[in-house]
Amino acid sequence: MKIHGLLLMGVMTCCLAQASAIEVDFMGAEIPTGPGSTVTIPATLPGLMGGASDAGVSNFVGDTLFLKFKIPDIAELTSIDSFTVSVSVYDNGDGGGESADIDFAQPGTNIVLASPAFTTLNHITAGAPEILTYSLTADEIDQVFPTITDGNFRVRIMRDTGDFEVAGGSATIDGTLAPEPSSLMLLTGGFFVAAGLFRRIRK
Repeated sequence: MKIHGLLLMGVMTCCLAQASAIEVDFMGAEIPTGPGSTVTIPATLPGLMGGASDAGVSNFVGDTLFLKFKIPDIAELTSIDSFTVSVSVYDNGDGGGESADIDFAQPGTNIVLASPAFTTLNHITAGAPEILTYSLTADEIDQVFPTITDGNFRVRIMRDTGDFEVAGGSATIDGTLAPEPSSLMLLTGGFFVAAGLFRRIRK
């Protein structure tokens, strides 16, 4: 009886805690208040990344831009199987070459996703932006997980050359959420019902 009960409990628990898509919200963008500053302010998207000569242009965001994300159910997230981030960019129409680095921002050393992420965006327009997508490796996920306990994370875009527009970003996570208390109560009730049925059969 004990062996059958444990097996049944394990099967029912697995059914409740299956890997699935985890909600990730894009929260917008922000820029540092100065070179090397850790203080940031909100930025409007699309944002033009360019040299100092473009500082008078509307929505100019300079050389560094952070895209912000939020995982609402982070407290219930027990494991991450896959973690993908995407950045949407396009040419500002000047016909020149552009390049940038894209990192997953960390409290210490960032995780470099692409360096350079591109070498030109010539003829890429706002109507059909370039969507750059990067999947974190298992080791990178292990490095990231302890740093997002509050549900927040950022992707950093560092302009290297040229001028270009950043339209936005997105992220997808596949992982496992812990069963809700109501689900655990259902699991326990189902276990006792099954145990009672098993006892009747044994009689």
